[in-house]
Amino acid sequence: ALPMCFGMMSIAKSFMAWYIPVWPVLGDLIMLGCPVIILISMSNVTGIQILVPMGREKTVLYSIICGAVTDLIVNLALIPRYGAVGAAIAASVAELVVLIFQMTVLWKLLRQSLTKIAYWKVLMALMVAAGASFWVLFLNLNHFFILAISACLFFGAYALTLLVVKEELVSEVLGQLANKYLKKFLKR
Repeated sequence: ALPMCFGMMSIAKSFMAWYIPVWPVLGDLIMLGCPVIILISMSNVTGIQILVPMGREKTVLYSIICGAVTDLIVNLALIPRYGAVGAAIAASVAELVVLIFQMTVLWKLLRQSLTKIAYWKVLMALMVAAGASFWVLFLNLNHFFILAISACLFFGAYALTLLVVKEELVSEVLGQLANKYLKKFLKR
C-alpha cells in the first residue's frame, strides 16, 4: 500500500491534468486522499484476514460502525467550511479510527510480528522512488508521458532499492520465483 500511496501522490497532478484537465484541483484532492489507501489496506489485513478467520466478525462490525460514525461527525464539521478537502480529511480520520480499533483488539497478537519488519528499508525505498520520479514533473512533456515515465521510475526505483537493501519479503519472493522457473528450465 505504501508504494501505491506514494506513487499515486507523485503522479496525481499529472494524471488529473491529463485525464480531466478542466478540474486541476482534483490532483490535490487525490493527494490528500491517498493516505486512505494505506489505512484501508491495513484494516483489511487486520479485519478481513485476521479477525474474521478468528471468528471475531462482531469486532470488525463494531470497528466499521465506529468509523462510519466518525466519518459522519467529521464530515458534518469540516464539509461546510472546507468542502471536498474536508471530506477527504474525514475519510482518512474515519479509516484511522477503524484501524486503531482493530489494532487495539489485536495488539498482543501483532506486536511480535510488527517488530520484525525492517521499516527503514521500506522508507528508504520510498524516498529513493519519490526522488527518482519527482524530476519528471519539470520536463516539458505531455501529461500522459509524464505519468507513464513517473510511474515506471517510481516503481522501478522502489523495487530496485528493496533488492539492493535485501528486504526480506522481496528476497523470499524472488527466491521462490527463481526456484519455480529454474525447475521448469532444468526439466527441459
